Parts: sequence; structure tokens; C-alpha cells
Amino acid sequence: MSGILILLAIALAVVGIIIGIHNGIIEKYNRVKQAWSDVVVQERQRSISCLKSKLC
Repeated sequence: MSGILILLAIALAVVGIIIGIHNGIIEKYNRVKQAWSDVVVQERQRSISCLKSKLC
């Protein structure tokens, strides 16, 4: 009986670790996606201001 509980505890720990790793990967993916989105917006703003001032 105690062997089953130990295996169950180990299985739950492994599942928890896998979920944590998955969430970390998704979080980093979303950060990179947001960072590139910020770069695109900044470049668009730079282009618009460049077109308005004609100093580029």
C-alpha cells in the first residue's frame, strides 16, 4: 500500500514539474512575441514621424 502511495506522489511530482516547464516555455514565448510586437510598433511610429518631418 505504501509503495502505491510513493509511486502516486512521484507521478504527481513529475506531472507538476512538466506543467511548470510548459508554463515557463509559454510565458517566454509570449514575452518574445510581445517584444517583437513592440519593435514593429516602434518602427511604424519612426516611419510615420520620418514621413511627416522628411528629415530621414
